Amino acid sequence: MITIVVSGALDQDAIAAAVEAEAGKAVAMAAAAAAGQLRAVTAAAGLGPLARAWRTTRPAAIGEIISARVFADPRWAKALAAFAHGATILPGPGHRWLAIPTPAVPADGRGGRLSPPAFERRLGRHLRFIPARDRRTAYLVLDGSTRQAAGQLLFVLAPQVTLTKRYDLDRILADTAATFPDLTVSTLD
Repeated sequence: MITIVVSGALDQDAIAAAVEAEAGKAVAMAAAAAAGQLRAVTAAAGLGPLARAWRTTRPAAIGEIISARVFADPRWAKALAAFAHGATILPGPGHRWLAIPTPAVPADGRGGRLSPPAFERRLGRHLRFIPARDRRTAYLVLDGSTRQAAGQLLFVLAPQVTLTKRYDLDRILADTAATFPDLTVSTLD
């Protein structure tokens, strides 16, 4: 019988480094899963391109804690927060109405639609204000070129707009937190 014995001291630093690397992978996987879930939920809520605004950071060790962040691109953070929690949009100071453009309003070249003053400047024609019967909304229309021609509806005016909550951030975070222990174990196997 031949017996080979290999002995030596365990390198505690090497073991700790290996465990830290695997824990970092688990944190990265959890952050990527949370970002992916947020992107899917945002797209499913009908917010289209806003789904691409979710970002992650690489895992970083701070003391004994390894963390990675999932965050919204700062350019879109307010919009995403409004749809996540619900919000009421009011007109700016000195204005009574919010102008909501219809599809008939041309694009402004920056991804949005022209505002009523910009539309009037571009066409050189005034828009006509028509109050609705309920007095809570109004319309801006472009009159036809003849007396018989009906006006074209360009803007719906409202005193305020309420955005409803489209998705639940707390549920997504709870789901990710619940799956993190499984991710940690699977990366250590």
